[in-house]
Amino acid sequence: MSHFFPAEHPSLEAKLEAHFARARNGAESKLGKSATALILGGGYGRGEGGVVTNRNDGTESLFNDLDYFLFTESPDTPSVESWRTIFEKEESKALGIDVEVKALPAKDAHSSINSMMFTDLIHGHYSVWGDPSFLLKLKPNCNPNNLPLIEATRLLWNRGTGLYFARCELERNGEANFIERNLNKLKLALGDAWLILNGKYAPHVRTRAELLDQTNIDSDFEVLKEWHRKGVIFKFQPEVQTRSKEERYADINKLSTVWLKLFLQIETKRLSTQFTVADQYATYSKQLFPGSGIMRNCALAIRDELKRGSHLRPFTDYPRGALMRALVLLLSERQDSNPEKYFSKINGTLETDYLRWWAHYS
Repeated sequence: MSHFFPAEHPSLEAKLEAHFARARNGAESKLGKSATALILGGGYGRGEGGVVTNRNDGTESLFNDLDYFLFTESPDTPSVESWRTIFEKEESKALGIDVEVKALPAKDAHSSINSMMFTDLIHGHYSVWGDPSFLLKLKPNCNPNNLPLIEATRLLWNRGTGLYFARCELERNGEANFIERNLNKLKLALGDAWLILNGKYAPHVRTRAELLDQTNIDSDFEVLKEWHRKGVIFKFQPEVQTRSKEERYADINKLSTVWLKLFLQIETKRLSTQFTVADQYATYSKQLFPGSGIMRNCALAIRDELKRGSHLRPFTDYPRGALMRALVLLLSERQDSNPEKYFSKINGTLETDYLRWWAHYS
């Protein structure tokens, strides 16, 4: 059975093994005892990596990013940063996909155990170098059923943002690959967020698909089962369908409607406030992130104004809240909404400014 894919792909396994050998050699020589472990997460780390098959000659290639986690007591040192930068550049070129390394303090694995990212990582990873038991020791205390609702909120916000960008790309007759990839990521995320909301989340996507199929879902969200199945197929064997612009618009509109309904349901439970339409959420007078202090949020707004020439509103809330308020309006059916009001000024287009801020606060 493959470590990295749902099925056997010998040539790609050999390519990855050669890559891991280079990673081990580099980590050993450049990092030595200054780091605890280099661990592969993401789809390939969980044995759920995607494979693209060339229709013409049948050759296979990797599809997903390689997501590494480097645990070290000193993630910001020049030696770590130098190794990480060179490794990412050289291996991205060698493999033809993005190779990314997050350098984190070892203690973060303990303090963030209830996040979706670390839950997935702890329950499914591949130890490339260093202490192979580093994350395994955390597994008994990491229950995927106990993910907090903010994890569902953040997942849907990120994938909903991808839906917005896909719609913008479609409007300018842009890249079909980008559009289909984001639509299918959202189809997965909607089912995953529903599972978090109902305390049924599991780290492996095939297990989540089975859980959805076996669960009675009310009629508003019954479509999540079908969408999730399609998302799983695309994840493992990504193939862009030939579809008309009108068909993609129809798909985006259906996804937007269900996204908004589920997002508001999750936020209703998380914030103990009833949200039934986008405007109620966008104009909510309290903080969307009540755990973030107002003084800290004001300091972030001042920093952004000085460093980036603008800030997000309301400045008393954590900046991500402004983007979430804007997104529910951007994906709602109303044409008279005003998502621009959550930006102190628009320096480009709404799309480019949203993208700029999303990169800072996602």
